Amino acid sequence: MSKRIIFLIIPALFLLGGCQKANDLVSDQPVTQTEAVAKCQQLCQQRLADGINLSAGPCLSEKLLPDWVCDVAHNPRQVVDDNSNNQCQVYRQGAIGHFVEVDQNCKLIKAN
Repeated sequence: MSKRIIFLIIPALFLLGGCQKANDLVSDQPVTQTEAVAKCQQLCQQRLADGINLSAGPCLSEKLLPDWVCDVAHNPRQVVDDNSNNQCQVYRQGAIGHFVEVDQNCKLIKAN
């Protein structure tokens, strides 16, 4: 009987330990600007590698990270950059508070 209990307890401990590790990954800490910039540049590089044309300055992600969007623009700005169809709508509507703006080569223009 005691061997049976041990065989039941050990897997249960591993399962509970795994759940704790998953909970440790959830953080109440806000995303830093550095993290958002890195993620946006990574996403931009991925889009370029996929052959996506970024010349119109599209919004790359409406939800890059919590409270962050990722947008492409020209540096210096061009008329196409002010076209609302090319901008992240959730930021324009005020639903998201921060943005990262990169150029067509994924270089940082501005983060706020």
